[in-house]
Amino acid sequence: MLNRPSFWILLLMGFGWSVYQVKYEVQQKESALAQMNRDIARTEADIRILRAEWSLVTDPARLEQQNASLLGLVPLRPQQFIAGWEPFPIASPRLAGVAPVTPKVTPVAPKLAPVAARLDRQSLHQMTEASPQLGAKGGMP
Repeated sequence: MLNRPSFWILLLMGFGWSVYQVKYEVQQKESALAQMNRDIARTEADIRILRAEWSLVTDPARLEQQNASLLGLVPLRPQQFIAGWEPFPIASPRLAGVAPVTPKVTPVAPKLAPVAARLDRQSLHQMTEASPQLGAKGGMP
């Protein structure tokens, strides 16, 4: 049987077919790998863009400018702090005949006035700029 040429021809055809199959599978895997690499590069570019946007959105100077133009919020004054504040009780059917309780509110402004006088707007701005939590990327981890 090993002496017949038809055996050797069939054996060579089998080897040729198996090499072709391996080559075809390798090409498929290479194209899949190239597609994954393109997807990874696209995702990394998207991440860079999102980090740049995050840095812009969380920029303290920009936030302060938007606050001034849109919201008009100002820093808290010491007179606005209160101590001993407790939330009002939730009205329930059981308390229908009970008179409402007025919470005792004690302002803490006299205790904080000397501290607040030393902290002006400029020093607060310098503290936020020097904060290690904000970092170079505008607060993004």
